[in-house]
Amino acid sequence: AKLARQSDVTVTVDSKPVVDGIAEAAQEAGVTISMMVELVSLGERTGTTPAAALELAQHIATTDKLRFAGVMIYPSDAAIRPRLLETLGLLADAGIAVETISGGGSGASSDAHLLPELTELRVGTSIFWDWNCVAVERASFDDCAMRVLATVVSANEPDRVILDSGSKAINSETISGLFGYIVEYPDARLHKVNEEHGYVDCSACPSPPQVGEIVHIIPVHTCVVTNLHNQLFGVRGENIEEVWDVAARGMVW
Repeated sequence: AKLARQSDVTVTVDSKPVVDGIAEAAQEAGVTISMMVELVSLGERTGTTPAAALELAQHIATTDKLRFAGVMIYPSDAAIRPRLLETLGLLADAGIAVETISGGGSGASSDAHLLPELTELRVGTSIFWDWNCVAVERASFDDCAMRVLATVVSANEPDRVILDSGSKAINSETISGLFGYIVEYPDARLHKVNEEHGYVDCSACPSPPQVGEIVHIIPVHTCVVTNLHNQLFGVRGENIEEVWDVAARGMVW
């Protein structure tokens, strides 16, 4: 509510207690908060049913210091369209205007044309892409802009090297038991991490990395890597063109 004094703030809700709690804070702060009702999607995480969405929209529209801003779905897979259409129909019949219909999920972005009702897409991962997106053929490794630089710090075991990047640098999510894709050594297997180190099986590599060599790791999941670092560096060729502070590092939302 305090943030809404200096910025336009829109939140999503899926239950009356959440609506009422935010309304109380908005009324105390003397600001108006925009609210979107979230529909439950394929992930069945948060969200509500079409009938409940109508009730929430009506409650928001009649509550002081709140403004009904529309409907949100995540992920916006095409299979959710019947539920979306039902919701929009109920709202239209009740005379409630829907300003925004917000879809999201970089993985669902290629199917956006199958939901022509959407007025916006939230596709945060697409600014970087990651191995998860490559795995579902939404991007290629060449498309992946986020790369974590790691240095080989040990190579004392045959067919194995140790990197100075572990779970504190690349997180601990995996694809097929691997913690990241090493660009310079596509046959290498980053198969284990602890907090400070990554363990790389180089047995399939024509020649292994050497101590002191710097390699680039494409993360499995970029969203949970960004917040592990103080800064991101925008690089073109050999030149650093931008340095971005990660202002939300350590923030839980």
